[in-house]
Amino acid sequence: MKKNLEFDGLIDESAKEDLIRLFSEITQCKTDEIYITLDIVKAFPQNESRDMAFKSAAGEFPEDFWKTYSAFANTQGGIIILGVSEKKGKLSFDGLSSEQIHQYQKHFWKNANKPNVVSVNLLQKSDIKVITFEGVQLLAFSIPMADRTQKPVYLNKKPIDQSYLRKQKANHQCNENEVRRMMADADQELFQDSRILEGFDFNDLDMDSLIKYRQLFTQLNPSNPWLSLSNKDFLEKLGVYRIDSSTKQERLTLAALLMFGKYSSIVKPECVPHFFPVYRVHLSVIETDSWNDRIYPDGTWECNLLNFYWKIFPELISGLPLSSDILDECKIKKTPTNIALQEAFINALIHTDYSAPGLIVIDRYEDRYQFSNPGALLISSSQYFRGIKSICRNPSLQRMFNLICTYEKVDSGINIIMKGWESERWRMPILHIEDQPERFKLEMVMRSVFPENIRNELINNFGVAFKKLNQHKQVILLLCANEGKISNYRLQYLLHLRRTNITAMLQQLCKQGFLVSKNKGRWTTYLLNYAFQKESS
Repeated sequence: MKKNLEFDGLIDESAKEDLIRLFSEITQCKTDEIYITLDIVKAFPQNESRDMAFKSAAGEFPEDFWKTYSAFANTQGGIIILGVSEKKGKLSFDGLSSEQIHQYQKHFWKNANKPNVVSVNLLQKSDIKVITFEGVQLLAFSIPMADRTQKPVYLNKKPIDQSYLRKQKANHQCNENEVRRMMADADQELFQDSRILEGFDFNDLDMDSLIKYRQLFTQLNPSNPWLSLSNKDFLEKLGVYRIDSSTKQERLTLAALLMFGKYSSIVKPECVPHFFPVYRVHLSVIETDSWNDRIYPDGTWECNLLNFYWKIFPELISGLPLSSDILDECKIKKTPTNIALQEAFINALIHTDYSAPGLIVIDRYEDRYQFSNPGALLISSSQYFRGIKSICRNPSLQRMFNLICTYEKVDSGINIIMKGWESERWRMPILHIEDQPERFKLEMVMRSVFPENIRNELINNFGVAFKKLNQHKQVILLLCANEGKISNYRLQYLLHLRRTNITAMLQQLCKQGFLVSKNKGRWTTYLLNYAFQKESS
């Protein structure tokens, strides 16, 4: 299998760099792992994780199976394959006998429902498959990502000592802080920003910030009955000033301090001692730690989330090509890219795990934006990109931002972001999940996914029919033109779609005459149909 890209002089250097980044995940795969993945995808068509763990199981059920089970369940899911040994990065497919497969399946089901073995059984019968590869039998277990309410998934009734995470393709034993954060995320009764703060009062709030918020709220909600309320009553309506059920006293919540607080109060040990949001401007396209300008809590302004948002947002908008004007500090022009940028910025603030170490970092480069914040993703990355399930770690902050948002939100956050970038035919945003420490970064590149010369080549060959295709189908044809051929498996690493969706698009493109297929089954590849115009005329 070809592992290095060949461009044949078709595209310029910047587009070449772009495509290399797109394929980076593929080029890091082991050749044997790529081939077996084709069978894994076929066996588990609904599985959306990309991590795999190989275990020999030559003599007995692997002793470390449950550690990997816990690690996959607590991270993004994965597949455990028995019957494969790995030495010095090379896979050896030893296989299992039918008797071993029967015994190992029996062993799994006997132990999966025992609390003294593992805290929760996430699997159904369809999640365990026998796979024949290179003439040998393998036993594969598809481990889904656990729901946040089930985390941490732990062993031997010891959540603190025997919970694991998957980090850099290895099992990592969680420390106590990591376990506590998972437990906090699992609590459906109390979200992080709803925590009532003991020993904080109105003296810890920056009243100018609260007045500013109320002015913004008034401009967008001129007839709302809350306008006449006192500050205390207004905060009660926002849900950030509540009665402590244990002391029966009225207290501010964490959300109130984060949004309106004095910086000196926010960073107290009892509140968010790690709070230090940073905005950096880089006058280059190269990602480095150096910056040309930055805004951070330097003591010259009161740094809370509201002030950080309104101080940074005009700077963000000015980085868009043909800069989109802000009409005033409350309203922006409702262009798709402006709205996408606003949504990405707010998302970084409301999804941050404020109990975790690490900074909120917003980076602006000449050709892209990066929004990075601490905390684990509460849903799988595929769920995130499909926009069908949304869990906010800080719903009180989310609600407060929504009340001063400059557009009517009728779609999920990621869908708004994707549609905004798609409107300019820019590359789809990329989500990077980091694990040391846990944080996620959304990268939004302002560069066309279509190199102009290849795009022109496709238009010349397919005419107006090419322009009528949606972006995913155009990307498929672009990659096909660049590489000479494309496969379903390769596209899975480039498009945030299910294998079945990609199969449907490839079939449609063949039926419409844009592609022709070569070979069958798992070896199917697709080529551009350069006879398209003749067939259509």
